[in-house]
Amino acid sequence: HRDLHSFPTRRSSDLLRISATPIERNRIVYAAWETGTGTTGLTPGIEWAQFSADVGHGHSDAQSGYYTSPSGAAVTYPALMPGDRGQLTMVFERMSGSIKPETRVIAKSGDASQFSGDGRLLKAGEAAYRPGLCGSSALPVCRWGDYSAASFDGANRIWVAGQYANSFTDPNAAPVFGRNWGTWIGRLATDR
Repeated sequence: HRDLHSFPTRRSSDLLRISATPIERNRIVYAAWETGTGTTGLTPGIEWAQFSADVGHGHSDAQSGYYTSPSGAAVTYPALMPGDRGQLTMVFERMSGSIKPETRVIAKSGDASQFSGDGRLLKAGEAAYRPGLCGSSALPVCRWGDYSAASFDGANRIWVAGQYANSFTDPNAAPVFGRNWGTWIGRLATDR
């Protein structure tokens, strides 16, 4: 048993929220969660960690870090999956005032200490999320997302699922009544 709160935290938010199931593979546990990042105001970012699942093993084997978008956009709802060759893949959502909520994936090699760059776009956002409603006096704050997923299939592939804003924006039209989020599923080779 490890307490995720025990990792050193340079920046944090009021809410620790693990949106994807932590993964154990080859006696290593991997987890990621949303956090606030930035030195001048908080921007939604991602904190991640990996550590030995062996009881009595110290934290000397642990790795952890923060992932932020180089563009300053918010990054949220991560899910991690290790590959066969030591790389670590993360699926997440990215959004800002000019970026419609989209699903992205990024990987770091086994010898890299951190994720870097904006990653690769899996599915671009098609519209703003709940346009005309979010940020209005009727609905000043809108929830977005909550979940991403990643799974290794044993055949050198990682399957990922993430959310994006789709084009179903009419608040009066069934079936979604303006709750325009979609789920995108993709397959990745683990050697990328």
